Amino acid sequence: MPQQPQVLGGSPVGVRHAEALTSGQELALVVAAEGGDDEASRKLVEVHMPAIAGVAVGFPTGAGVELQELLQQGVVGLLFAARRYDPRLNTPFWTYASFWVRKAMQELVAELTRPVALSDRAVRALAQLRTARRDYLQAHGTEPTNDQLSDATGFTLAQLESL
Repeated sequence: MPQQPQVLGGSPVGVRHAEALTSGQELALVVAAEGGDDEASRKLVEVHMPAIAGVAVGFPTGAGVELQELLQQGVVGLLFAARRYDPRLNTPFWTYASFWVRKAMQELVAELTRPVALSDRAVRALAQLRTARRDYLQAHGTEPTNDQLSDATGFTLAQLESL
């Protein structure tokens, strides 16, 4: 299991705290990022990375979703928010962006933790494989090799590997 980054003060180790922006500076960055300015997008991500990390540490990790993946999705959500943000609504940018950051992370967790749907053929093949393994184990008292399972089920080694 990969080691999780340590968390200190609510942010993963390695997440730098950038200088806070005034609302005018933040608005200028959002407008520039929306216009395609890569440097403004980078600065926007850098400034909001501690907040993104704060949202990410609230999600359970280890069940197929790593903290780094959540941070990356948070950045995707932030950049999406920057493209859709309307400053005329007088809503602080992070208040608006945090919705999209959280939504992007929730979608990632849902996608990576959703059960895999198997075809009927695959379910039958797995059942046949389990039965052959159980029968061999009862008869010989040891785990069967892939070659022995292949002989017992009629599957090729490649088919066994794919199951």
